[in-house]
Amino acid sequence: MRTPTATTMPLRRLQWTMLAGAVALLAACGGGNGSSPLTSIDPSLPGSGQPVATAPAPEAPAPEEPAPEEPAPEEPAPEEPAPEESAPQDVAPAPADEDGLTSEQWVLIIVLGFVVVAIVIGATALASRRSRDRDELRLSHRRRLDDITRSCRSIHDSAVLSILQTNDPTILQTSFAAARAQLIDLEARIAGLADELTDEHDRRALHELELAVAGVRTALESNVGLRTDPETPGQYELLEASNRTVLYRSEQLESALQQTLYLDL
Repeated sequence: MRTPTATTMPLRRLQWTMLAGAVALLAACGGGNGSSPLTSIDPSLPGSGQPVATAPAPEAPAPEEPAPEEPAPEEPAPEEPAPEESAPQDVAPAPADEDGLTSEQWVLIIVLGFVVVAIVIGATALASRRSRDRDELRLSHRRRLDDITRSCRSIHDSAVLSILQTNDPTILQTSFAAARAQLIDLEARIAGLADELTDEHDRRALHELELAVAGVRTALESNVGLRTDPETPGQYELLEASNRTVLYRSEQLESALQQTLYLDL
């Protein structure tokens, strides 16, 4: 249906007004003698003797009001989806990188890397410290062995011969007392060093040196005892045998000293 516009509305009102006026005019003309003026023109029309039923004048229709323009149907606003309740999660998974590792895994790798580096550094430092301590201990052992060999060499080269060549009883007693004390101290030093060594060959060489020093000491004790007691029967023969024993023990000491030269402490 076409909706009347504002331009056609006055025209329609004029048409209806003219139509209403024409009808009123016809009614007025026919109301004077009771006959319609049209009967003289067309005899078929009802005459004056018959009353003509006048049709009621049509009521003028009320001017049509323009139908309100129907508003364009509004598109319903999209309904907002109800917020979905997500299932509770303990820990949201961390986003993974291109290699497929999460941030927690990277942190764990970094921490493990630091731990490995710390272990390596600690092990290296510990190994270096042990090596340094071992070197210092070996140096200490070498110094002690050098002191022992020097003392043994002094006993072999000077103390033994000095005691054997002394005839004065007073000088003999004094020289032997000093040599005896030196030999006893030397035995203790050799035994102490041997107990600290771990190599069996080095320990055996030092024990042989200790026995050689002890042999020299006991041989000198017997020799000096015979020489300070002239009343001993067969003193001359016993003294000659004692001198040979002292020299033999001195040779054993020299042999033991040669073995210590090959020790790698």
